[in-house]
Amino acid sequence: MGFETVQHALAFVEELAAGAEACDTATIGQQLRDLDVYLQHMLTPKAKNTDARTQVESGSVTVGGQLEVLNPHDIQETILLSNTFNLDEYKCVRLLIVAGQQRGVASATAAAAIYYEERRAQLSCLWYLLRSQALQETDTLDDVQQQVFRYTSALLREQQNGKRKMFTHLLQLIQGQQADSKLLPTIIHEQGAPVDLAVCMAEERTSLCQCLVYACQIEPALPEEEAVGLAKLLLGMADGVQGMNAQSSPEEKQASFKQTYTILIAFLNATLPPVITTSTDDAPSTNHEVALGQLASNQELKRLFEGNEDIKSGFHAIAKLAWGCMIYITGDDNNQTHGRAQKVMHAACEYGVFQFVHEALLSSHSFVDEGMAQKQHYASALHKLVIQFLNAARSHEIPALLARSRDVETRTLHTHKQGADSLPSLLHCLASLYKLYPDLWLDENIKPDIVLPFMEYLRDQSAVEESATLLVAWLELLTGMASGEEGARNVFESLLTSNAGSSNPVSWLRMLMAMREYCSRYSQQGDEGQEGQQTHKDCLVPPEDVAGLSAFLALFSQVFRDGAASQVGGWMSELQSESSIGPLWEVMFQLMCHPVPQKLKAACNEAIGVLVAATGQTSAIWERLQAAVVVAPSMQDDTAVGQYDISYQLAEIEARAEDYSETLAFVRVVNALWKASGPGIHDGGRPYAHFSNFVLNSVLVLIGRRQYKNEVQKWELFGACLEHLRLVISAVQPGMVQAQIGSQAPPPPGLSVMMDLLRGGNVLKSVMQLADEGVEHLLEGRSKPAGAAREATVLGSLRVLVTALQTDVWLLQELRQVPSTGHWTETLDAVLKRDSRRISKLISCVGYTPNSQVQLEAIRLTHFFAARQPTLADTLVQQKPTAGSSDMAGIPLSATWPRLRFAFAGCLQSAFCHSGSDTLSRDEGVSSEADPITAMQPDPRAVLILQLLLAGLQGPVPSLTHLLMGFDVTRGPEGLYESQLDPQQDFSCLAVVLDMALTPSQPGQQPMLYEQCLEVVYRLAEQGHSREAMLGLLRKPPYSLLLSQIGVVLQVDEDRPQEASIRAARLYQRARLLQLAALELHCADLAVQDASCRALLQVFFLTLDTDDDSDDLPVHASSHILYTLQFLGTAMLQQPEYVNELSSGCRQSLRDMGVDAILQCNTPVEQGGVLTRTLRGQLCYDMAALTQQLKQRYVATSADN
Repeated sequence: MGFETVQHALAFVEELAAGAEACDTATIGQQLRDLDVYLQHMLTPKAKNTDARTQVESGSVTVGGQLEVLNPHDIQETILLSNTFNLDEYKCVRLLIVAGQQRGVASATAAAAIYYEERRAQLSCLWYLLRSQALQETDTLDDVQQQVFRYTSALLREQQNGKRKMFTHLLQLIQGQQADSKLLPTIIHEQGAPVDLAVCMAEERTSLCQCLVYACQIEPALPEEEAVGLAKLLLGMADGVQGMNAQSSPEEKQASFKQTYTILIAFLNATLPPVITTSTDDAPSTNHEVALGQLASNQELKRLFEGNEDIKSGFHAIAKLAWGCMIYITGDDNNQTHGRAQKVMHAACEYGVFQFVHEALLSSHSFVDEGMAQKQHYASALHKLVIQFLNAARSHEIPALLARSRDVETRTLHTHKQGADSLPSLLHCLASLYKLYPDLWLDENIKPDIVLPFMEYLRDQSAVEESATLLVAWLELLTGMASGEEGARNVFESLLTSNAGSSNPVSWLRMLMAMREYCSRYSQQGDEGQEGQQTHKDCLVPPEDVAGLSAFLALFSQVFRDGAASQVGGWMSELQSESSIGPLWEVMFQLMCHPVPQKLKAACNEAIGVLVAATGQTSAIWERLQAAVVVAPSMQDDTAVGQYDISYQLAEIEARAEDYSETLAFVRVVNALWKASGPGIHDGGRPYAHFSNFVLNSVLVLIGRRQYKNEVQKWELFGACLEHLRLVISAVQPGMVQAQIGSQAPPPPGLSVMMDLLRGGNVLKSVMQLADEGVEHLLEGRSKPAGAAREATVLGSLRVLVTALQTDVWLLQELRQVPSTGHWTETLDAVLKRDSRRISKLISCVGYTPNSQVQLEAIRLTHFFAARQPTLADTLVQQKPTAGSSDMAGIPLSATWPRLRFAFAGCLQSAFCHSGSDTLSRDEGVSSEADPITAMQPDPRAVLILQLLLAGLQGPVPSLTHLLMGFDVTRGPEGLYESQLDPQQDFSCLAVVLDMALTPSQPGQQPMLYEQCLEVVYRLAEQGHSREAMLGLLRKPPYSLLLSQIGVVLQVDEDRPQEASIRAARLYQRARLLQLAALELHCADLAVQDASCRALLQVFFLTLDTDDDSDDLPVHASSHILYTLQFLGTAMLQQPEYVNELSSGCRQSLRDMGVDAILQCNTPVEQGGVLTRTLRGQLCYDMAALTQQLKQRYVATSADN
């Protein structure tokens, strides 16, 4: 019968890609064949034709067997749509009709959006099918996977006119112009906002490029004609990237760059043989080798890659290098062929091909934003290129690169071009690839044989010992290889003296002895009186040794950072025993306190910070940091000068050099110590207040006044300072204010910070520096080099505010009780409200789609603002946007509140559907930092937004909930009553919630979120101000009082889940639907709603056909309502048995332990209490925290007795 719509087809494919076990193996073959029609429509859309155009112009068109009469406007819109997409006019008329039905407007802009949504769903079907096979992680396939993979392979091999149909159409679609955006610049998105057509075209082209990558991974053996077409496509796209000018937007440049490197990966998959030799009976591998042999002699490819013209770009250089490797390995085994290959590879290296891969491609924003699986797939292809180069160039180009490295060292570059590759370039490239995908050298199934011999070759040539730049690159390669627990263990063991051997240029002992030797030299020079400042004695450590030791410390940090927690302690002991240095951080502290260059100081600090987390010896490292007197304590005598003063370094050395790497590393060390000490840090962190004062007063407050060579470093330093603020605030505990009375000691750092925030002081101004700019500026700056660092800084600012808002209320009460601390009247939210736009700017960060963590913190802030400001909705409605702001996602800026409504709805939709088709370009979800999400652990953004909506229904009206749900909040309570709700036209949280409520799979897949959605719907229908509008909407199709979901929700699986939270969620689902039905029966006017009431009663009480074989119907009762009652008799949880009488001894023990005080305390777990909130926002006891506190009280009471 096929699928009803393309969306049903996509849902089926998504289930297959996710490995759904419920698929019927008997029918899956037919279901796969039913996909053909959608893939055909996507690959070869029917073009416009004269006969159809004539009929449209006549005003009468027969569509689907029905005569449609078109008015002049319809004719004009149909022709515009047809001309824009070169699309069949009949198809355009159908799209226009659907647009009128679904969007309420029969326009080309709305119809074009529907067309693109259909194409996106069709393309998603192909994308998921190809991706699941290309990125399969195991060779063991179940029956479903075998059928799917057979279908996909047959799809790729299907021929038309002697050519493979799929490859031909993909190349044509990528190369051709999909639409004329000049005719129709914008389309109306399904969310009701205008979107640039060019953006939609770019997204589709990117997805097509990814499909081609997967196709070339599955079927790498390309016929010559296809290979030539792919090569021309790649070179043409590379020329396009190179030819972009200043008028091109950053988004256009980023999209073009991404599409080009994606096609490059497809080219590498098709033109390079595998790095692991396969057995002769491997047919795909054999076919690929045969095809490569044919390609090596193709004259057109030879002309493209062996011409004499200069290499235009890094993409040209990579393609040229791949061609050279391919003809060397698979071409005729003679001197002429090898000479051709060597010439091509040499030209690519002269251009700097490995530098381009390392510095431009792998570090680009587009590549960094890819999902992890995608990045690892691309890294595999690039790694294959490097490995085949090592195989092909070991006798000629590798020695040339080595010679070039020595020339660089001695500055004798007379014969080589500036920017050309040397051996360090190659090692840097390998290091980046191994850091990204450690399995490339760890997994025996894909690990090549050439890497270790290549490293042995370099050792045999004594190259690493002779060249400082090569030594640094060697250490960076080891650092990349030390990624992950297994990589860290392998690298650690390889550098032990017993394993490294005397010929190894690098070993733990050798490097640690070098550090100790320099410490000894400084001590012999008597520089202790030099106060650790930079002097002429810096020459004691030559520049080459500074670079080498810094790279070694980076390797040390990587090994101990990624090493298994159960092993790093043993590694520490082993190194201390081998080097006679104990503890290891001692030599790092000593070297840091000597006048060595700041780069080396920063590396020491970084290593110390890693040891804090890796060893758990926090107290000992705090003591050593105190002894080093890195920052002079504020209470010490002015004549007492420390051994090392970082304040001097910052003001006199780093500020002049505009490089703050040492300060950044130091702040991170302090943060690592604070984090390891936890909220219960000794005396609230008072002994370390001078460190915090330095961070706040010498670094944070002055960040905006300093100059920076590298803007990224500015935002990294800013982010580290904000993290310090968050850590010290989290250490603020009740009673600190009273403890400060009469004390001459400085207050704990967190208390000082909170007092500054509540005064609206310099710390608050620093925290709000970026947040005050608004989300639009953050989005605009994301494509710039410092964009990611700025994004992390905004996230840090939001987290500081969230942490402070968890503390300010009770702290304010304590401050008011101590007059000597000053006059305190306002909580932090009231301080922020002094600037009327600050609250809305912070809330608007919910619309920052590139980073789900930014959204999450913005939602948390909104919870605080909504709870403390009952009139928040009125405030937002009256607020106007900042002058000069740009539209956000196409929403006009006539007011602030429509933007917030759109932002929350988009965030909620993303949280519900983060693993759906919207992730074509980022397959790992909305963000690489997103919280882990499973069916039983919902996306926290969705949980918090739903809690926010429910909480808003408990206060004055109109509330923030009504604003976000699409009600008319501009006219007060009267506007709610008269709201004309239309979720299909107005995108809001209501549209997302109802869409979730109508999705049959959601009650089982996301039971807790689904139950909350039903509660939001019921609460809105229940309340007097919103009841009329809400019930009026729910009575209409397609909602129909959610009757279609009653059978699904009331159904009980035989394998009922045992988790209490899931059982409770499904019980609540039943309750909400029953409540909604009862509400309708109670409120309905039978003279008007007779039909809907009859339909409702029929669904509940109609006798079920128990002979029906459908699995969706209960079979133990005669109707839904009777079955529900029968189920409730067995599903109710048993009440616990309480002990009414306690012995006098037990009661005395409870009093001694202060159990009542523990249970009555309102402090949450995050602040050391025992209360937490359920997913429904209800307060309850955290049993783990409660058990821990009771144990501690019991132990203390027992000791006293």
